[in-house]
Amino acid sequence: IAILPQGGGRLRLAKLFAIAAMLLIAIAIGWPIMNYAQSMRYETIARANLGNVAHGFSQYAQGNQGQMPMTSQGLGDNWWGHGSTNEAGAVNSNSAHLFVLPKDEYIKASALNCPTNNFAPVAIDTEQIDWQKPEHISYSYQNQLDGKADSLERSIRPILADKNPYFSPGSHIQLTNLKLNSNNHKRLNGQHVIFSDGSVRWLKSPILKNGDHIFLKKDGQSLKKYQGNETTEDVTDSFLVW
Repeated sequence: IAILPQGGGRLRLAKLFAIAAMLLIAIAIGWPIMNYAQSMRYETIARANLGNVAHGFSQYAQGNQGQMPMTSQGLGDNWWGHGSTNEAGAVNSNSAHLFVLPKDEYIKASALNCPTNNFAPVAIDTEQIDWQKPEHISYSYQNQLDGKADSLERSIRPILADKNPYFSPGSHIQLTNLKLNSNNHKRLNGQHVIFSDGSVRWLKSPILKNGDHIFLKKDGQSLKKYQGNETTEDVTDSFLVW
């Protein structure tokens, strides 16, 4: 009968604990690296998609006297009533204007799907006037409620960005922190922005060098309450909403 040396069992147990500890350390080091690598891959995919969206904006402008996309359904009473219409049938939704690009086939619908959005639709119903659900939307578009049929070539400014973190349909979420970045790429702390010159840029802050906050109305950056009927202040006001 083989007899284990005294303390042999304890030694084997100690080795197992040591191996387990090493594995935990490896996971603790490797997991963030893997997550970061995945975040960078998503960022690369999103940037490529937005390059196609920028081209779609240009194509639309060429066929519409240089103007930015706007639904023919008419302008409603607010910009945050996703998918709804007023009594006259006009849309209460800013995203409906952006929806024109895939609806009229200036771009593929998938180009407006951020790879981090697990609710982004595989396809859209072109008979509809908007995305079917708010969570399907990945990006924010310049507020079109004033109906000025803005020219794409008027000035170099942001016209689309990763989803605005301040609002949800019918309400604002919170305005206590004026430096919030979009939640689309949380690990990277920033957002993609399409400018009117067709460039796609990565901004680490929602506040531009000229002081404009891309997600909020220029004269309302300190407001605690939005009504949903605000419009852009002037040519330097981005005010990207969904």
